[in-house]
Amino acid sequence: RVCRMERSVCSNTLLQHPEYNSLLVTSLTIYLCAVEFSIIHVGEWPYMHQIDEDAISSFFGLASSLSKAAHAVAAILFAVMAHKMGDIKPALLAGRIITLIGCLLYLCVEFFPFDKRFVLLTAYLLFGIGFSTSPLLRALISRQSSLPNRFTAFAFVHTAHLLSILTGAVVQLAFANLPYPGFEIIPNIKVHIYTVPIWLALLTNIIVIFVIIFKLEVRKKEVEDSPISVSWLRSEFSRLRSLSLPWLLITVVILERCVVGTFPATIPVLSGPIMGAIYGKTGQETVIILAIMQTCNGTLAILLSLAFVFGNLGRIISTRLLFLISALIIVCAALLTFPYPNPDSIIQPFNETTRTGCNPNEYSWCYTNYATPFFLFIIPVAACLGFAVPSSMLSLDTIYSRLLGDIDQSVMQAVIVIIDDISHVALPLAASAVFTSSGYGAISIAIGGLFLGAAGVWMMSWRAMKPYV
Repeated sequence: RVCRMERSVCSNTLLQHPEYNSLLVTSLTIYLCAVEFSIIHVGEWPYMHQIDEDAISSFFGLASSLSKAAHAVAAILFAVMAHKMGDIKPALLAGRIITLIGCLLYLCVEFFPFDKRFVLLTAYLLFGIGFSTSPLLRALISRQSSLPNRFTAFAFVHTAHLLSILTGAVVQLAFANLPYPGFEIIPNIKVHIYTVPIWLALLTNIIVIFVIIFKLEVRKKEVEDSPISVSWLRSEFSRLRSLSLPWLLITVVILERCVVGTFPATIPVLSGPIMGAIYGKTGQETVIILAIMQTCNGTLAILLSLAFVFGNLGRIISTRLLFLISALIIVCAALLTFPYPNPDSIIQPFNETTRTGCNPNEYSWCYTNYATPFFLFIIPVAACLGFAVPSSMLSLDTIYSRLLGDIDQSVMQAVIVIIDDISHVALPLAASAVFTSSGYGAISIAIGGLFLGAAGVWMMSWRAMKPYV
């Protein structure tokens, strides 16, 4: 249908607005990049625990932390590379190639006769580096959208991320009846519940390379002659400091972003060990449970994002109120999931045959702690991952972008991701160590306290945030 209305009216129709055409292509690129991580993530711990008996939850936490560290370092390097070249495409393609190598290494892990957990750790490092190009796409979204449409633009981004989560979960569930060891294509190259997602990741990786080369619209800037160096970074941050930006509010948003990141940084890392040690689930059962949770999370969060994109929900509820509600929901979830003393909710004893249940040689609290009733744990966690965390991320990303205004946001978008990653470097390792020594109760208390503090700081900044919501 050809729109015959005035331009100002037509601009409100998504498919007739050229701004949204660019946003859709960029969001597709974000989706294809993110779907690789989503489909790999669910089966990481069960697979490591399956193929290497020496892999324990604390080592998995270490692997997750190192992957985040690689992500943080590579994010700034890719941002500098893109800034100096005046084009983000080479950096995006480099990230895809590194991810491709990680996928191939993951598939070839069974060629190694021992210490397979270290091979998987190397693959996680490559995945962390490959996925660190996300700040470039976030900055591109900011350049492609006008300030009035910034909230809708980031709703596109979050919808793409959430759709990738849903895709990963559906893929895992589709092949849930293909248990390890599955079948061999060639010796040591197997297809089973843990590797099917990697095969799909290879396919999406190839697709996104073509999308980046032929479809992604990027305005090239003039290439600067100065080499990439620490002095250039210092001068760039000096230039940013000279701008009249609300730095105090920017700092608040970055800190709140770090706090929000604690939930998705700790719970997914601990979900596998919790399912196995506390509830006695096998690796296959764990993958199915987490995939179902991820499906529910993704569906709920996508509906939320679509409400902002197409339903103008952002005009009904402000971003600062949405963040406050989300933070309080997570506080309530921490209270609900705490393992209160209950004789009917015991931790499953260790089974030598299936290697499930609580192993007293690994966890000293097997006979002293209690288990949160299964559904009382699953439902609040799903509500947080499906609504509270995406809502708070969407709110903070939108406010952060509005605080920065119309400047080139490449470096500042990299900064928030890097600071976020720095907190994530320590969190999985610390969470795994706390879980190993004390159980889930201490994790629940820490999460509740952090988000209660985040809500308090947000209330203190309430009036100052008003012009940017």
